[in-house]
Amino acid sequence: MLELAKIIIAYFMLINAITYLLFYLDKKAAIAKTRRIPEKTLLLAAFLGGSPLAIVAMNHLRHKTVKQPFKNILIGIIALQGILILAGLFFAAQSI
Repeated sequence: MLELAKIIIAYFMLINAITYLLFYLDKKAAIAKTRRIPEKTLLLAAFLGGSPLAIVAMNHLRHKTVKQPFKNILIGIIALQGILILAGLFFAAQSI
């Protein structure tokens, strides 16, 4: 069980680092007016678990903070993840 927890933690650390890096690279591309990272890619990284650092990147880099519907979709992803976490905790508590 401890090994699984280590793998899960490592996964979330990696996906969050990748998400932040994608936002950073997209911000640099926006400034340089070069090829951008598609919003679908940024949202997919957030959906796969990188939503905490997606929010940090948006605020820290001041990137995509006003863009709609991007921001609303990201908030929806975070809400869905919160519901899934709460449901998982509820069912885990029921099995104890």
